[in-house]
Amino acid sequence: MDDERPDYVGAWERAGFYDLPKTFDRKMIETGSTFYIFVDERRSTQEGMKFRGRGLDIWGKSAIEGTITNEEISFTKEYDNNAKKKGGRKEVMNYRGVKEVLEERESPAHLTSLSFFAGLITSKTMKIPKTFVMKML
Repeated sequence: MDDERPDYVGAWERAGFYDLPKTFDRKMIETGSTFYIFVDERRSTQEGMKFRGRGLDIWGKSAIEGTITNEEISFTKEYDNNAKKKGGRKEVMNYRGVKEVLEERESPAHLTSLSFFAGLITSKTMKIPKTFVMKML
């Protein structure tokens, strides 16, 4: 994963869109809630784009599987055994978010749209859902 470019970057808990890194930065993983997703497989279906890949965050590596549409994203995340030993959740986590769009006017003639996903993370033993934001890199 060191020389690969991730497809998505995100963060959980108290993270905002503007706090997300603009590129792959391994140091950001060590600081807390930043996570990266590397998509290995994509498949178009009637429900949206199905994807599978790998995640990387402060706890280590995880398996990712989900669906993305123009309006939302949902995926599961399951840590590998090494990540679980370091403190990653033992059970599968469920991420579900909706697409948000921010518009920024750089000048009277130039309007830029920035899109990202914001949502909740849940699992069987998580008593209070966590929030997350993520965007495509």
